[in-house]
Amino acid sequence: MSDSDLSPTEAADLVAAVCDALLPGDGLFPRASVVGIQAVVASRLRERYGGVIFENLAEDLAFEGCGFAALSEEQQVATLQRLEADKPEFFGYLLSAAYLAYYATPPVIEAIRLDGHIYNDAPLPLGYELPKFSFTPGVDLPLEPRGSFKWTFMMERIDISSLAELDLPAGRERA
Repeated sequence: MSDSDLSPTEAADLVAAVCDALLPGDGLFPRASVVGIQAVVASRLRERYGGVIFENLAEDLAFEGCGFAALSEEQQVATLQRLEADKPEFFGYLLSAAYLAYYATPPVIEAIRLDGHIYNDAPLPLGYELPKFSFTPGVDLPLEPRGSFKWTFMMERIDISSLAELDLPAGRERA
């Protein structure tokens, strides 16, 4: 397929349908497209896979000559399961992008709270409630002390030539 085979509206409808199939919502949680995650997911897909990703996705999700959005819920699930089996890395990225975008939206955060969970939009500045730390000498120390202190002038170079086969990035060169 070429870039012109799928219009921007068709691409947007496809991504919205995929997001709704992944996150259909229920009585408390809204459908994915209602909170608008399809824009974030489309942006992430384009950044990672390039401009023809939507044409490729439409091709991958076509079923018996029908576009994904026209399929029944059961057919959409089966088609997504096929995509997961055929392209697990791509599907994992798609699913992660959808989940991360969905659970960061204000309506979903509110639904989580209404479901009885303490959920902050971000851990800071409020953080999550933790029990107070208390230190009891003789009780909170490890049974076997580990670690030690060494002055910088006492440090010795070690031979790391055996790590060369790991093809690690080179560090700073010493003058």
